Amino acid sequence: MSFRQARDGDEEFFWQWRQQDEQQPWYGGPITTRQQHHEWFISRIGQYTISMLVWERADIAAGTVRIDSNGEL
Repeated sequence: MSFRQARDGDEEFFWQWRQQDEQQPWYGGPITTRQQHHEWFISRIGQYTISMLVWERADIAAGTVRIDSNGEL
């Protein structure tokens, strides 16, 4: 298993993970639109710090790691 920096082609993968989270009973936040997610993703992917990682297993994306602006994983 390994981690890599998220890149442009990962937007759909991050969107799918977001959608899954929002359908969980523990999720109490607002529903994110596709456009809101796109704008968020583009703003984060353009940063030069490692803030979004993709966890890969055998070169297949298996999960995501996001470091929030407050430093939380």
